[in-house]
Amino acid sequence: MLGAVCLAVLLGYGGCISLQYSRSGAWHHTCGGTLIAPNWVLTAAHCISSSMTYRVVLGMQVLSEENEPGSVAMGVEKIIVHEKWNSFLIINDIALIKLVQGDSGGPLNCERDGLWEVNGIVSFGSGLGCNTAKKPTVFTRVSAYIDWIYEKMSAN
Repeated sequence: MLGAVCLAVLLGYGGCISLQYSRSGAWHHTCGGTLIAPNWVLTAAHCISSSMTYRVVLGMQVLSEENEPGSVAMGVEKIIVHEKWNSFLIINDIALIKLVQGDSGGPLNCERDGLWEVNGIVSFGSGLGCNTAKKPTVFTRVSAYIDWIYEKMSAN
């Protein structure tokens, strides 16, 4: 186990992803996420709606390009929203996405001893944008959910 401090990002898998939903025959970016294993993505619970169909895209640089060269789209096998996610109190804002192939939801990564770690998931912030004066971005502290992440990944 990686311990309760941080969860390592496997940079060989690309790290950041675009979480996209399908509407009217097209895919639209909704949130970011972090690839934490070959077939697992970590994102924010508020990014997930049970009524939507999702895919995960790796390697995107320009979110407005639907089929950007060099990007890879993967289907979603399963989405696990934290069972105590509360949209009113905005607590437990964390979700796991299991893949068929191996802004919100995006990572707060920190380098420690040459290894990149996921310390947070963007949970919410100002509607005026990121890093707005006196309106800090709020992150879900990933280290508080290490046991939950491993429990859900191993059971699924």
